[in-house]
Amino acid sequence: MYRYYESLFRLVGLKGISISILITHELTKKGINATLLIAGDGEIRKNLEELTYKLGIEDKVKFLGYQSDMTSFYKKIDIYLSTPVTEPFGLSCIEALSYGVPVIFPFVDGQPEAIKNGYCGIGLKPTISIDEHKKLTGIDVDFPHQVYDPINDQLTEPKLLSHIDCVVEIIHLLKKTSLYESMSKNAFQWSKENMNYEKFKIKFEDALKNTVKNNTPS
Repeated sequence: MYRYYESLFRLVGLKGISISILITHELTKKGINATLLIAGDGEIRKNLEELTYKLGIEDKVKFLGYQSDMTSFYKKIDIYLSTPVTEPFGLSCIEALSYGVPVIFPFVDGQPEAIKNGYCGIGLKPTISIDEHKKLTGIDVDFPHQVYDPINDQLTEPKLLSHIDCVVEIIHLLKKTSLYESMSKNAFQWSKENMNYEKFKIKFEDALKNTVKNNTPS
């Protein structure tokens, strides 16, 4: 059995948690035995529970509430799903990586800076509009703002990940053992090397010096 989850301490629409439920439904239809673990609580939990019943997968989705023992929790899962409509920097993604858990994430805002695509995670371009997502799930994503598109380096209208795209990548990752093991190993290394405070401080100071240098009249 494969286990994956959304580590979302606030169950709100803009986190796109309903995408993970659609993913679970699609995996189940394909005969793949997977369980979705949802950590956290919030205002749309009832809506999410209703969606699982509507899709007939209530036995495949576990609402665990707030978790205090994260070490034990991360050892239970194989993949971390990050499905927000906006995310300046995915701290929960970094946490997952530090436990060797590969991350599936959207190319939005600062996510590509938190997870190295193809190395310790799989980045996907969001393609589903908020209206399309509501038709699929009945859940509204209340986010009337633009988001940053790091691929084209511009602001754009918010979109969410396609659950079909996610399913394709999940199946590929879980069936190719060598790829999964490599990403899991890389996840440890990436979080260790890039989330070091002393290294961050040096890089930040260098960035400030370069900014001052480039903006100082010669």
